[in-house]
Amino acid sequence: MDGLEHPNTATAICERHICPTLLSCPRLQDLTTSIPSLCPDLFSNHEVNWSGDLQVRAAGLCGREKAFMSREEGSLEFSRVLSSARSLIAARAEKGVDLDIEILIGNWIFNPRQNIVHGNFSLAQINSDFTWPSLLRSSGKGPYGQTGLYGKEERPYSCISEESFFEGLEKSYVSF
Repeated sequence: MDGLEHPNTATAICERHICPTLLSCPRLQDLTTSIPSLCPDLFSNHEVNWSGDLQVRAAGLCGREKAFMSREEGSLEFSRVLSSARSLIAARAEKGVDLDIEILIGNWIFNPRQNIVHGNFSLAQINSDFTWPSLLRSSGKGPYGQTGLYGKEERPYSCISEESFFEGLEKSYVSF
């Protein structure tokens, strides 16, 4: 209602840094949004009164909208995003407020609170000669979040630990 505009995530290169704009909305509750990019700044203000479920879909990281510069750099920067999200969840919990954050980037759904990643890991398993990931659990999520497959010929998602995901990223079994 205050004029927050909806960015077009289909734009290949977007110079706008949306994270401060979202931070200027101090009372977000049960939000699902798509933004061109995100960074640790999005979860840096522990004074916001965000609550409920926050689902953020992004095409990439701020400053690297086209692609991650390198696997190591992308992994390190995205680890900072997840850490920042966990820190905000903990800060809100200290005030008795439940905040759950999901970050959807590429083909993956990250749940920072549980340190898990949902996705279809079948190609990665084939590429690793079925040696990776070491522990694969079934997931209630599908390519469209909680709603499932929508009749497409896609397999249900599985979930693995963030640690395992970043190991697979390092070995090029998965990518953003």
